[in-house]
Amino acid sequence: MRKFNKYLYSILIVVGMLVPGLAQAYELEYNHNIPGNLTGYATPNYVVGHESGNGNNVGPNSLENEVNYMTRYPNYLNANVTHWVGSGGRVIQIQVPGKVSWGAGANANWQSYAQVELARTNDYNTFQKDYASYVELLRDLAGKGGIPKALDEGGRGIKTHRWISWNLGGTDHTDPYGYLNSWGVSEAKFKSDIKNGISGVTPKPNPVPTNPTVKPDGSAAIPSKGDTVNFTGTKDIYGTNLWVSNPYQVKEISGNRAVLTKNGGIFAAVNVKDLKVVSSTKPTTPKPTTPNSSGTYSGFTKETAKFTVTVNEGVQARVNGYGLNAKKGGVLQRNQAINYDGWAARDGYIWVHYKGYSGDDLFIPVRPINQNAWGTFK
Repeated sequence: MRKFNKYLYSILIVVGMLVPGLAQAYELEYNHNIPGNLTGYATPNYVVGHESGNGNNVGPNSLENEVNYMTRYPNYLNANVTHWVGSGGRVIQIQVPGKVSWGAGANANWQSYAQVELARTNDYNTFQKDYASYVELLRDLAGKGGIPKALDEGGRGIKTHRWISWNLGGTDHTDPYGYLNSWGVSEAKFKSDIKNGISGVTPKPNPVPTNPTVKPDGSAAIPSKGDTVNFTGTKDIYGTNLWVSNPYQVKEISGNRAVLTKNGGIFAAVNVKDLKVVSSTKPTTPKPTTPNSSGTYSGFTKETAKFTVTVNEGVQARVNGYGLNAKKGGVLQRNQAINYDGWAARDGYIWVHYKGYSGDDLFIPVRPINQNAWGTFK
């Protein structure tokens, strides 16, 4: 087993702000497998934040698995960073900050004082500790390098791999926003935490996609990754005029920003509101549902309440199955109400189940995941 030298780092990470009653200092561990003379010194303009993107490595040993792989010859000749974070807030330094590391493409590597990778986890409490260490390490490295503690803004500062792709090129990765969003960390929260330090509890997410692709009436609305779209604007998110040649493909969606590609190459980062879906990726095919002894449908959580529609366009009901591919029924109009007996999540929405006058099992989406409802509950 590899032995790490552990040194208590001098900066406290207030994990207690995330997990009440718990506070800890992260320990800076060292792995010396990468030769110290591998690269020269960098120009200290950036500290770059990454995440592994490795959904197959999410267990309790994910950090050491990633470190062991990257620091093994000849792997470190292809890609390397200065630090890894994971497995409950542990931090392992594998290269000296200030030296060039190879993780963000040729245009950014020589300008990066440090580059930090975040190992994945499938455990909420582990992520809380990982995120706290990740943020505080990025802030600390920026302080040591004399770099502003500002995330993804112009000039020097802390940058995500996505910012590098969109502004410097030489790479097309968009981490770490997708992974952070999957755990309930919004782009706004990440930026605030980088600027001010960790504050507030990270919401425990619902493990269902949060980019709905249809309106309540079933028509395409918000684009998703892989969709074909037309760009209706004239400028990218930075105000640069664009020469438009529709259609494009959506490579990534994060908040109100979308990365578009054309013939495999990146076109621009644009505002989602300027996109019109031409063809959408196919939603999940609904599985047959059957009643169970709990008084609601299989896969549903029992809950009895009254839902009243408040959106002007109404809400499309589905018959004898729920999901975007289920058979359409009628439309519940504004101010119409139903009494439901359970709820479940599918295709980016929360669905409720109720019985129709004909005895059919009916289902309606009441809100997109993590967004406001299309009505009121009593």
